[in-house]
Amino acid sequence: MESKTLNSKADNRISVRQICFILIAFNVCGKVLLYPTNLSFYTNNDLWIAALIDFLIHGVAVWAAAYACSKSDLTLYTRLQNAFGKIPAKIIMGLFALYFLFASILPLGEHKLYVQDIFYDTIPSLIPFLPFFIFSVYAGAKGLNSAARAADLCFILFIISVGTIIVMSFDEVDFSNLLPVFSNSPQTVLQGALTGATRFSEAAYILLFMGHFKYKKGDALKITVSYGVGGLIVLLVCVIFYGIYADLSSNIFFVISKISTFFSAVNNVGRVDYIALYALEIVMLFSLVLKVQACRYCVEKAIGFSNGAIISVAINAVLIILTVVFDHRFTVLQNFVGGWGVIAFIIFANAIPISSLLLKKGEGKNAKA
Repeated sequence: MESKTLNSKADNRISVRQICFILIAFNVCGKVLLYPTNLSFYTNNDLWIAALIDFLIHGVAVWAAAYACSKSDLTLYTRLQNAFGKIPAKIIMGLFALYFLFASILPLGEHKLYVQDIFYDTIPSLIPFLPFFIFSVYAGAKGLNSAARAADLCFILFIISVGTIIVMSFDEVDFSNLLPVFSNSPQTVLQGALTGATRFSEAAYILLFMGHFKYKKGDALKITVSYGVGGLIVLLVCVIFYGIYADLSSNIFFVISKISTFFSAVNNVGRVDYIALYALEIVMLFSLVLKVQACRYCVEKAIGFSNGAIISVAINAVLIILTVVFDHRFTVLQNFVGGWGVIAFIIFANAIPISSLLLKKGEGKNAKA
């Protein structure tokens, strides 16, 4: 078992406020580039319904993982040890590491293309994106508290930038494009929602935060409501997106950068919305690194090696190789992750967090973590 008490692990202590910020800001950042586009491909004007299904189903997993944190101050790894033994616990943490590595590939691929689209549209997409891995190695070597502090720093920037983009977008929205509601078959909507499930890992993050924050009564509700706030922002972006582009939506990529294109001031002074997009890009970079930090944490528990810098370099080396391999094969990658790959998200981001309610309480609220 881990030898330090929860109170002595100041380097890994995070607050519920920071978790809530993560579930709002980083939650949204991972779902406003291609997620609405993919949903509209399957469901057209009912894309918001498919998104709502995704958020409601995963919301159950978020609440379950958050409530499981109330049962003990032990970390996930220690509670797994108590329940199944040391070797099975290491295997499970190793599988979580592979999951977070896998879950990183698609967001990295789409973000690489997004960076080219808004920053360097005349340069091959791989070249301007490679420096990201320098930042990723550095941030990935830090503990979970690094992600929490990043959320503190990014939250105001996120609110201002996203709020600005949404306000700029309203002029051109035609809400009649969303009618009639339920125009697609339930099977089609569910298919879109199933594909969209690959964008949801929030409940898995909460499992890793287990034992690293002091749970108080009502925190599960706060965490779940924060996740819901992020969901409402994404739903609003989906509605605005289809309200502007209608039947063209399935062919419009990088949604958050396209919904403010028709703001009236753009014709006079240019893409002033880019100021907000550049600010939001900072938040997006931290949201991308969160999966690397989660993977590093899981690897450390699985192999018992605590040198975060070396682990981070190894993880990022794998991600660089995969980024190069799929540099011109993003469609292949997207089809695989949205096809068979969705099974991994169902298991690690939904089934296991819900099952965490069954974990033993261990040694109680004041136990060693």
